[in-house]
Amino acid sequence: MSALIAVFNKVSIYHVGETGGFFVEAGALDGQVLSNTLWLERECGWRGLLVEPDPFSYACLLTKHRKAWTSNTCLSTSGFTNTSVHVSLSLPPMFVSPRWYMKGASHELGVTMRNPSYDNYLNSGVKSFSLVSCFPLATYLRALNVTLVDLLSLDTQGSEISIIKTFPWEEVRVRVVVVEVAAPKFQHDFVEYMRGRGFTLVGHYNDYIFVQEEDAALARLRAQEGWYIAVQGK
Repeated sequence: MSALIAVFNKVSIYHVGETGGFFVEAGALDGQVLSNTLWLERECGWRGLLVEPDPFSYACLLTKHRKAWTSNTCLSTSGFTNTSVHVSLSLPPMFVSPRWYMKGASHELGVTMRNPSYDNYLNSGVKSFSLVSCFPLATYLRALNVTLVDLLSLDTQGSEISIIKTFPWEEVRVRVVVVEVAAPKFQHDFVEYMRGRGFTLVGHYNDYIFVQEEDAALARLRAQEGWYIAVQGK
């Protein structure tokens, strides 16, 4: 939960006073627990797209009546449409942990978090399997005729960097990107990749947060004393 609070504290600075924005949240879970976008919808009147491949989580998401398009699919890591095996996790008997933390760890078969402690946690869950259709992120945005994404949030349990490297940067402008990265070592190559697309890293506590260099949101953040020190503390 502390990681979620950290994301909220930073993203709320970027989008303060902004209404009517558009978000994309992949790994939306039930649309409420651990959501990076619900507050933007409720408090700022944003709309967006919620993608959740887990059948149980998606069914729960629909009951929240979010003001967003929803899709019970997954984002492709290859840039092409394909079908993948989704691993749905639930708590084993007598296991003490919030239920949604385990459901939130559901993932594509074969993908790992590159973090031994976290991967061991995933292996403790009771697994079930389903086939899920996966589409490039560009496909969803073209279908919705979206060319500006104010917040892109990726929490797909290990496939985030592969997904973002298929993004059509030449077609769609993105202002703020939040990417879950559980790998214990600082991801220099990924940060350099994003820098090459015009983004500045502004936070990396579990979630790597990037803002477009020329965006007004970054100017607001730079006005906060000490913001750069937190990023350099790696």
